[in-house]
Amino acid sequence: MYPIVDLNFENDGRQTTIPKGTLKDQTKDLVDNWRQQAISLGLRLPLNFQRNKFYSKLTLGTSFSHLEGKDYDLANRYATQIGASSLQSLTNYLSFSRKIKNAKRDVGPRWEQNALIYSRDTPFGKNLESKLFAVQGGLVFPGFTKHDNIRLRANYLTNGKENTYFFSSPVAFPRGYDYSVFDKMSMASIDYKTPIADPDLALGRILYIQRVKAGLYVDFGQGQYLDSKNVNQIVNYNSMGVDLSAIFNVMRFLTPVEMGVRFNYIPKPIGGQKSFQVIPLIIDIPF
Repeated sequence: MYPIVDLNFENDGRQTTIPKGTLKDQTKDLVDNWRQQAISLGLRLPLNFQRNKFYSKLTLGTSFSHLEGKDYDLANRYATQIGASSLQSLTNYLSFSRKIKNAKRDVGPRWEQNALIYSRDTPFGKNLESKLFAVQGGLVFPGFTKHDNIRLRANYLTNGKENTYFFSSPVAFPRGYDYSVFDKMSMASIDYKTPIADPDLALGRILYIQRVKAGLYVDFGQGQYLDSKNVNQIVNYNSMGVDLSAIFNVMRFLTPVEMGVRFNYIPKPIGGQKSFQVIPLIIDIPF
C-alpha cells in the first residue's frame, strides 16, 4: 500500500566544548552536557521497475522534523548545533538508481546510474532558520578484469546565506578530511574496486574468510564561503588512498560481515590535518 509512512523519535545525549580563549575573557574550556530530541514524520513513494537484467528504483519523499535542545546552559553555540533553541524543517528529495544484477563474485554492480536531488528548508519561520540544496550523481561501469568496477561520482551543495543553523550534508565529502561547512561545496571522485583473493579459509570454528578485496580512490573538492569582509574564500581538497577489506563469517553465523582498513593520503593537509591516516572501516554488517 502506497505511500510508506515513516515516524521516527530520537533522544540523544550531546556534549559541547567551547575551547579556552574562544570568547572574551574566557580563561578555561566551557563544557556542557545536554540532550537533543527529534521527531519526524515522512511520506515516501518508492517505485521499483525491472527490465531484463536491469533493476530501476525511483523514490519521491517528503518529511517534517522538529528538533529541540534540552538542558543547554552555555551562552554560545556552534552553528551545527541547536543548543537551547528549536528548529522545524521540511525535507524533500528525489532519488533514482538503475543497475544490472551482479554476479556473486563481482565486487559490486558492473553497470549503474544513480542520482539524488535533495532540499531542506525552514519555511515555518520559527526559532532557528536554515536552507540547504544538494544534487549528486554517479556512474558505475566494468573495470579492466572480469569482476572489477569503476565508480565516478560528483555532487554540489549550497547553504543559505542567512543560516542560523547548518543542516548535515546528505552527499559525500572528500575522504580523510574533517567535515567543514561552506556556502557552496563541490566534490568529485573516482573509485576502482577489485577482488584480490577468494581463500575460503577457515580459522578453526571462530572465523571463516570468504574473500579479500581492494579499492583505490581519488577525491577532489572545493569549498567556498564569504569571510567577515564579504570576500569570497576558496578552500581546495584532494585526497587519495587504498581500501582493503575482507568478507567473513564469525562462528557459525551464516550472514557474512565485511570489514577492513583504509590507508588515506592527503598531499596538502589543511590546518591540523594529518597527511597520512590509517582508518578502520566497517563496510557492511547486515541485520
